[in-house]
Amino acid sequence: MADGNEPFGQEALQEIAVIAGVADDIDAVEQLRAALVPMGRAYRRIIAMVPSELKGGPGNESHSERLEWLDTQILNPLKRLLPALT
Repeated sequence: MADGNEPFGQEALQEIAVIAGVADDIDAVEQLRAALVPMGRAYRRIIAMVPSELKGGPGNESHSERLEWLDTQILNPLKRLLPALT
């Protein structure tokens, strides 16, 4: 299973390598990982920003948490930035 920072765990990468037919080629598995991990991170970033019901997305939160997210991320991001800069 993937940890909180990585989009794919070792088992998932191995399964993908088997499907791709490169499971026995260590260099090919590493190239696959190098290609997939940044893509997975990008998708996770999108999920975190777009209101949806996906785990980790803003839509998977309560209504008050969604309102707070919209306020700080979309409507008034400077409210969050200014205190961080001082």
